Amino acid sequence: MAEVRPAEEERVHAIVDGGRAANVFTSLSAVPLIGGVCDVAKKILDDVREYEGNAEDAAEAGRCVLDVLDFLLVLTRREDALPEKREDKVREAMEDLELLLGDFKAAVQEFGTRGFFKRAWNLRKYNVGTLSRIDGMIRDKLDFLANLYGLARDARVVQHSPRVMPYKLEAVLLKYVDERHDSDEKALQDAATVGGVHPEETRAALAALDYSQDQSPPLLEEKNYSRLKELIFLLKRAVERGDAAAVRLAGKTVSEVMAKTCLLTIYRKCLVVQLLAASFADDAKTIGALLERAPEIIHEMLSDVGGAALALSALHISAMRGNIDAVKKLKNMNGDFTIPDACKRTPLHHAAARGHAKVISYFLLHCGVDVNAKDRDDWTALMCASHEGFLNVVERLVEIGYADVNSGRLNDHANF
Repeated sequence: MAEVRPAEEERVHAIVDGGRAANVFTSLSAVPLIGGVCDVAKKILDDVREYEGNAEDAAEAGRCVLDVLDFLLVLTRREDALPEKREDKVREAMEDLELLLGDFKAAVQEFGTRGFFKRAWNLRKYNVGTLSRIDGMIRDKLDFLANLYGLARDARVVQHSPRVMPYKLEAVLLKYVDERHDSDEKALQDAATVGGVHPEETRAALAALDYSQDQSPPLLEEKNYSRLKELIFLLKRAVERGDAAAVRLAGKTVSEVMAKTCLLTIYRKCLVVQLLAASFADDAKTIGALLERAPEIIHEMLSDVGGAALALSALHISAMRGNIDAVKKLKNMNGDFTIPDACKRTPLHHAAARGHAKVISYFLLHCGVDVNAKDRDDWTALMCASHEGFLNVVERLVEIGYADVNSGRLNDHANF
């Protein structure tokens, strides 16, 4: 890593090397339930020492961690304020806090990756706000702990309550997500100046402006593109076989491509892979998190990625799996369950063909689906359920959805 700029040196040492951290760790070392939190905090501060010269946001992350430790120190000195019956909730909150700090650590480590600013600039649409978002979640968890201790209004606790740090680089990148600017080069240089980005990283990002996000992947991205195609083939086969382990593997492995690519087109397809995997697994929490970042991918299908294709959206996959939690989450995130797949089959067709009566009822009562919609072979959902022998689904389609028993055309029908 390049040497820290002299103007920042004093500030950085004050954050992580001024004795404040050592004193807090010494005081907290004997406190029950906090060991895991302290371990992660130490690792984050080690990363801050190493990466702070690359961007000012890294130093701000160090401040956040020290504020968290200070707050916990004040809180745990008031153990007498904790009712015994709430100890389990405190333990759970500390475990959640440790996980959040783990995510925070991963975000800080991005500053140690060569080309991080190039990636941050190109992928700002989906990547901005990571530190501030996790910072806010950490603050919410600490507020929860203060309430458990009954100290939410305690003057000393309030005084030491962590505040969300001003992550300047994230803020300026967010500014350029939608704002039009005359020159990418000038906007990038402005962002680098505001965020205190190291000159080497700025030069690398400027050099990368030569290629367009909309063009075919340049030579340096060919490996990422090939790996993405392999994972889409894996996901397609796994979905067809109902292989949950292989779907999880595809969803997990695609994060490796996301960590390497600088192209928005590849990154977006990776997000779709993760969304489809989460829908298959009925993981409503992950579905929500992904769609908060990229709401426009909710209906997206992997129809053509260099020959690899999975012409199903998250809505179709959640329906075919009968995953009611995923279906509800997708509905709440503005999912349209009338949109057909490449074979003109709606999610209602997929749920009916597999006998998912509970999902069928939800579609009919809450999703405004067309119960008589026909696929490319002129089959309705009612015909699919009848063909497969799902009498309970047939009853719901007729009694709740008033399906037309004469609609559709009986002919050869491709398998689902």
